[in-house]
Amino acid sequence: MSGRGRKAVPPPPDHYVEPPLGPEGLVVTVTNKAGFKKEYDFAGFPVAGPMQRSLAGAFASQSRNWTSHRSAQSYWSSLKLFADFISELESPPEDVVGLTPAVMQSWREANSGTSAGTNKQSMVRTVLRQGVRLVTGVVAEELARRVPALKPSKQSFEDAEWERVVLTAQRQFRSAWLRIGENTRLLNSWRGNDLAEGSRGWKIGKILDHRARTGDVPRTLHPSGDRGVRSSRLLGGKGAEQTWGGCS
Repeated sequence: MSGRGRKAVPPPPDHYVEPPLGPEGLVVTVTNKAGFKKEYDFAGFPVAGPMQRSLAGAFASQSRNWTSHRSAQSYWSSLKLFADFISELESPPEDVVGLTPAVMQSWREANSGTSAGTNKQSMVRTVLRQGVRLVTGVVAEELARRVPALKPSKQSFEDAEWERVVLTAQRQFRSAWLRIGENTRLLNSWRGNDLAEGSRGWKIGKILDHRARTGDVPRTLHPSGDRGVRSSRLLGGKGAEQTWGGCS
C-alpha cells in the first residue's frame, strides 16, 4: 500500500525483471534509479573461475539494494582489490570455500589504519556475506566481526594543557591591550602637541599618526629599489608588521 493507504498498482501479468547475473555467471547488470543499466564484468579478476563466479554471484545479490552506479562501482572496485590480494597469496584458493580466517585476517590487517582501507573492508565483508556458502563456519564468524572505527587523529587537550593554552592567550591579549592603550595615548598626545618635538615619544606618535592615516608605516626608498621600514629601529626592530594598531 502507498503512504496514504491506497493499494499499490501491481505490475502487469507479463512483467519480467531481468536477473542481474548474466547466464555465464560473470557479468552483473545494475540498473540505477533512472533506469540506466551498467555491466560489471568479473572475468578479468586475477583469480580462478570458481572464485570469479562466486564473487559475481554475491555482488549480484547485494546489487538489489543499490539505486546508483556509484555504489556499484565502489563495491566492484573493492572486490577487484580483494581479488588482487587473493592472487598474491602463496596458495590462492580456487573458490570462496577455500578462504580461511587467517586469509581474512591478513586482508583486514592490510587495509587497517586508513579510512579508505576501512571502507574497502566493509564493502568486501558485506558482499561476501551474501554468498550462501559463507553463511556459517569459521570464515563467516570472521566476516561477522565489526570493522573497527578509526581512532581520531586529533586528541583533545588535557586539563593542564588547556589551562596553559588559556593562560598564554590571556597574557598575549593583555600585552596587546596594554600596547594598544599606550599607543593610543601617544597618538593623542602627538596630535595635541603635548610631546617635545624630536623626543622618542614624539617620533613614535608621528609614526602612529602616519599608520592611522595610511595603513602603513613610513618607509625609505633604497638604491636597490626596495622600500625599507624607516621606523624599524625606533619601534624595536620588529618592522612594519608589528601590531601598533588600535588608533585612528
